[in-house]
Amino acid sequence: MERQIEKITNILHAYRIGHRIPGLAAGIILNGQIFYIRGFGTTNASSYRLFTADTLFALQDMTSLFYRPIHAALGTAF
Repeated sequence: MERQIEKITNILHAYRIGHRIPGLAAGIILNGQIFYIRGFGTTNASSYRLFTADTLFALQDMTSLFYRPIHAALGTAF
């Protein structure tokens, strides 16, 4: 299990760095329990406040992550 957690952490860290994302949080639920939860980076590009699993962010900032791919696949405007 430790190796899996380390692999997940490395993948997410590399993704954040490779895509120049200031910060992100990730969580994985396994069998109804929190298996993995972690924050990476900072809360924004000009901040030194660390992004943690407890960092709050507005839902409207996240909706495009879900809806843009759907609209692109359907060929509809977002």
